Amino acid sequence: LLASQHSGAARSASRYKAASKAGGKASTNNSEEVQAQAASAFAAALEVVHVLLDVVPHYAPTVEFLLEFVEMEQEADLGTAEMSLSQSISFDMAYTNLRMNLLTADEKLRIATLRLWLHLLPEIEHDIEEGAGYDLFGVDPQRATFEVMLGVEEAPMDAVNGKTRILKLQQLQTAVESNKIPLHLRSCLLAFYVGQLRCRFTLPWKQVREGLQTMAQHMPEHMWPGLLAHLHISAGSVNFSALSPHPLPVLEFVTVEG
Repeated sequence: LLASQHSGAARSASRYKAASKAGGKASTNNSEEVQAQAASAFAAALEVVHVLLDVVPHYAPTVEFLLEFVEMEQEADLGTAEMSLSQSISFDMAYTNLRMNLLTADEKLRIATLRLWLHLLPEIEHDIEEGAGYDLFGVDPQRATFEVMLGVEEAPMDAVNGKTRILKLQQLQTAVESNKIPLHLRSCLLAFYVGQLRCRFTLPWKQVREGLQTMAQHMPEHMWPGLLAHLHISAGSVNFSALSPHPLPVLEFVTVEG
């Protein structure tokens, strides 16, 4: 089934890409025909893409294909609003369906998920001199959150680059302490930290534990429900083949001073 779905999406996407390129070279006489072919191919590819996103979101080839499809659409210039992938596959949809991917030990799945989210985020311009330093968390906290996470994931697992991972984790921890992580992204923080503990590279683990402690102090309403969800998943699937936890009761947290 997975092979069939991916094959169908690949064929449709290939037709869409070919029609898009042809559209740029088409004369006025046949441009409408080429646009119609591109629209048909796009609709077919998008239908399969939605099936993959809904049915097998925790599968590395699915997310890698979605990323390829997004990049392909961004390169195409079809000139029609109805073929805008950014409207059909929104960041919110991708985030909701894929955020549990950060829990896995599958490095390819975690990286592909973060890269896809970054592609779906809108660019925010910032007025600074070239080469000058600035606080990305203050300019675009959504992008900053994912770029720091991706920086951790992409650093090679060795003694030298392990320091890069630690620095990025410290940067994320500082953002948690200073309340710079956007509210709607905090649900993936616990998953990200747990995913780092599932890496067979122990050098950054101390910093990961400190990040979890900071999250428990500053974001308990996201830390503990997330941890319970992780425990439910672990109990039901030791190898994390299923990433959909059972519904959890609503918990209320009371801050105690002193």
